[in-house]
Amino acid sequence: MCPTNRAPESIGANGIGLAVWISDMEQSDTFPSSGGTLRYAQAPFFRRVQGVIANWIATEWETRESIRQEAASEGWDDARRKAYDHAILDAHTLARAIDNISLTKLRRELNKLGAPPPGQLIRDARIAHAKHLLVTGRLLIREVADRVGYTKEKAFTQVFTESVGVTPSEYRRLSVTGGIPPASVD
Repeated sequence: MCPTNRAPESIGANGIGLAVWISDMEQSDTFPSSGGTLRYAQAPFFRRVQGVIANWIATEWETRESIRQEAASEGWDDARRKAYDHAILDAHTLARAIDNISLTKLRRELNKLGAPPPGQLIRDARIAHAKHLLVTGRLLIREVADRVGYTKEKAFTQVFTESVGVTPSEYRRLSVTGGIPPASVD
């Protein structure tokens, strides 16, 4: 099951505002965590890559959770393991999702535009989605980490802090007290 083929509205109660986040990611003139307008942001290929990443990340957790629940009742088999592995977005699955191009071609096309490499684009989009979940939801930090693709809360907190400058808990607290300017809430 490819998450990119699923409608964001099918995510459920925890997906409130998610369609807005995806739309913002797809139409943004700035890339999350970039801090400014980027010349490659208007390129059609980059927009397509950005849209695939945003849609995939928005549905990744639900897809993995569905496979986990099915496996819990019926057991893990090779097909479920493969489906679970393919539900996780990485640079290789991103390349496959974009017209089944090779990872080398994806990197080359992004490099021609002066855009960051696929891994960084995915990481930045995961952090942008985490910021959205932290501000709009009541999930625990470990649940946010899991929903944006991190299996370890500590690794998520480290990447988030390096990217944003504050811990996820501090970010949530600042968003509630108005300490975060609206432009930095992706």
